[in-house]
Amino acid sequence: DEKNWRGVTEGGKKEEKAELGGWQWAIVCVAVSSLLVLQYASYTLGYHFVKVRLGQSFDPKLLLLCSELIKFVISLVCEVVSVLHMQSDEGKTSAMGVFGQIAGNVMRTLHMMIFPAAIYMMMNILSLLALTHISTTLFATISQLKLVTTAVFSVLLLSRSLSVYQWLSLSVITLGNVFLSYQESSNPHGLDKNAITTIYTTFVGIGLSLIQVTLSGLVNVYFERLLKNTEETIWERNMQLCFLSILLYAGILRVNHWTPSDTAFSMEFILLTLILSVGGILVAVCLRWLDAIVKCLAASVSIVFVTYASRILFGTTQSYLTFCGTALVVVGVFFYAAASMKGKTKS
Repeated sequence: DEKNWRGVTEGGKKEEKAELGGWQWAIVCVAVSSLLVLQYASYTLGYHFVKVRLGQSFDPKLLLLCSELIKFVISLVCEVVSVLHMQSDEGKTSAMGVFGQIAGNVMRTLHMMIFPAAIYMMMNILSLLALTHISTTLFATISQLKLVTTAVFSVLLLSRSLSVYQWLSLSVITLGNVFLSYQESSNPHGLDKNAITTIYTTFVGIGLSLIQVTLSGLVNVYFERLLKNTEETIWERNMQLCFLSILLYAGILRVNHWTPSDTAFSMEFILLTLILSVGGILVAVCLRWLDAIVKCLAASVSIVFVTYASRILFGTTQSYLTFCGTALVVVGVFFYAAASMKGKTKS
């Protein structure tokens, strides 16, 4: 839908969405990325604690389904408040009119979100398949290439220009994350029982992991472009993605003959669901006002926090790779932020 892709309003007037620059960008970047780091780290540590230490068993797809339901409700409430605020200025406050307008906006361009919803589902399936062919250590190491693939697709699809210093910084961060992921996954408590048996299975697992990493970079940039270059609000886009994801996850659980008695909805499960839902909202905010690369940088920094927190909470061992990886990530993020700020100031 070229009209919606270019962000043209129904009246035919180009809708220019304000972009951040200079110190505004820096303040929002620090605030949003800090919250994302906290969310990523808390979810990773919480998931490990609930599954490993408490021994609670639940289907990850159920966790994703519940988080999408909560995220849909949050987005709906935010959109209703936004529309009511706009209509109050115009003297219109009809409840039926508000929900009718929101439903119309969501359904009108729902088809544009089928692609990212399907890609997210494929990524989850590919991750599970890859882990049946290779060790968690190798899978975690390859997964760190998401930062690079996101940067590549940002250049290809968004015509974004990255300086040599930014590319070098991203490479350094990726290398640091590889060290940290290798150290974390090499812990005896984190080894996968599916050992590498043959060269064939290894290549299959590596191939599946590379496809998953490529799709991750693609969908991050695609969603960013939708949020920035179309007339729908961030809450409408979130509702579209949540609606389609709910249908997909509910369908899979139905095929697997899941029943409510199969899962104990404990307080820990509910807390994980809330953390995951808030993360989805923060990702959308990050993609709208910042970019997909910043989102991946937040995930990279969270690995540092998870690594050191795991030592305190779970007693995991660390080596020189941990400190080398930490140093590389910190240095890489610093130089990337400096280069980005320089570009924003010039613009």
